[in-house]
Amino acid sequence: MYTITIDILNEKALNLLRELETLNLIKMRKNDAKTPLKEVSPVKKKASDYKGIIPAEVGEKMQEHVRQSREEWQHRI
Repeated sequence: MYTITIDILNEKALNLLRELETLNLIKMRKNDAKTPLKEVSPVKKKASDYKGIIPAEVGEKMQEHVRQSREEWQHRI
């Protein structure tokens, strides 16, 4: 494990760090400086945040695979 100190120049960078913390890739601590950082809390994602991440073609193939799998289960019962 490494500990580094960085200066955040943009709120977007802080949001990225929060997402990394949510993925358990980093751990953020409160700032010890005289001007404290805003309260650090992990970013909470919603299902709608992931819309459009998978290309439509891949999504269709996944849906088809799920449909076929369900049919196979129905035939086995």
